[in-house]
Order: sequence, then structure tokens, then C-alpha cells
Amino acid sequence: MSDTDKKHEQALDLTEQALEALDKGDEHQADRLIDKAKKLDPSAPEEVVKDLGQG
Repeated sequence: MSDTDKKHEQALDLTEQALEALDKGDEHQADRLIDKAKKLDPSAPEEVVKDLGQG
């Protein structure tokens, strides 16, 4: 797995953690996690949102 793929997977995981934080009402934690995810791979949060919209 390339570094790009690893970063993308990490960013997806962080985005999912952010959604869990939002579900628990922790907006500050969610924002922090999304910011980290965007730094790793800006497309990952968009991909998760897109997947949620199709589900």
C-alpha cells in the first residue's frame, strides 16, 4: 500500500471518528478530527459524505 493510500485510509478513519463524536454531541472533537483528516487527504471527508448520501 502506498503512502497516499495509507493517508487516505487514515483520513477516512478520522472522518468516521468525527461522525461518532458528532453523534455524541462533541462538536469540538469532531471539528478537530475533520481538520486532521483534511490535512491527510482532503477528498476523504467528501467521500464519506457522498457515501452517506447514497446509503
